[in-house]
Amino acid sequence: MTTINPIPFASLTGPIGFYPVVPDAAWVQRLLGWGVRTIQLRIKAADHTPAEIEREVRAAVEAGRAVPGAQVFINDHWQLALAAGAYGVHLGQEDLDTADIETLRNAGLRLGLSTHTPAELARAHAVQPSYLAIGPIYPTTLKVMPYEPVGLERLKDWAAQAPPTRWWP
Repeated sequence: MTTINPIPFASLTGPIGFYPVVPDAAWVQRLLGWGVRTIQLRIKAADHTPAEIEREVRAAVEAGRAVPGAQVFINDHWQLALAAGAYGVHLGQEDLDTADIETLRNAGLRLGLSTHTPAELARAHAVQPSYLAIGPIYPTTLKVMPYEPVGLERLKDWAAQAPPTRWWP
């Protein structure tokens, strides 16, 4: 039986704003240089060795630490993110079954969670992440999605069900 921790994840230190998702640390560095402050590094393991992924995560985290106000999230690779001292991680619903959520919370990392259905939205409420992602809103060719696009009308309804976003302390 899983107990729900009443303590929410740490709040974001600033607004999300424009939030690009990029494939490598070079893009994280480039975007930080252009003034973007919230970025997600999303490296898919099938395309890289574990050593390459670790190097990319460390480089992205270091780039984020060097820029005041940066909010660099690491997608999926929560153990590497934790070891590197990342600002935050972004996880999918399936990761909630395997990630050590309490260790991430206790380490002070920010957590973003993907949601695609009302049931996933409810599950995310229980975890109390720093932010929620809802989607896809429109059809995508970036990856195979087992869900139909949410669309703007359902997005409006689901957003009304989501907890208020804690943009900064």
